Amino acid sequence: MTKMTPGNGASFLLLFFPMLYSLTNSAPTNQVATYWTRGEMGYLYIDKLVNQSEALAECLRIYKGRLLTILNVAQDDAISDMIVDLGISHDIITSGKINYVSHPFPEWEWSTTATLFPYRNWSPSSPDFENHCCFKGVQASNFYRWRSLDCDTVGVFICEM
Repeated sequence: MTKMTPGNGASFLLLFFPMLYSLTNSAPTNQVATYWTRGEMGYLYIDKLVNQSEALAECLRIYKGRLLTILNVAQDDAISDMIVDLGISHDIITSGKINYVSHPFPEWEWSTTATLFPYRNWSPSSPDFENHCCFKGVQASNFYRWRSLDCDTVGVFICEM
């Protein structure tokens, strides 16, 4: 793992070497971000507690990416592996939420792509229709399954790059 600092060739390394790096220069003060790739997708883990609307805005505005969407089991497993590798202890905010407007009945969709969940990995007690946002769980005992929580619940987040 290489610490990224301005002027040390960090941007070159990130573009051409798909490995895990810890970033400090692109993250706001007192915030560490960790970048990794899986296939052609790049991920930026932000160790900062925010709610879903704040995470959506930061991914787009600050990091020029989008908030995590989980489209298949391979991607879900890759995120679970990173939870273990990085020792993440807070639930991870995703872009998943209930859409009451565009469908005849409430449907879970990825707000960053406006597509219905093609894959689901809910915990036994989720989803419920009282809590409207999807979080990736970090409990190994629950097999890192998703949980539906109130959208104002804070968690850490991952931007897709």
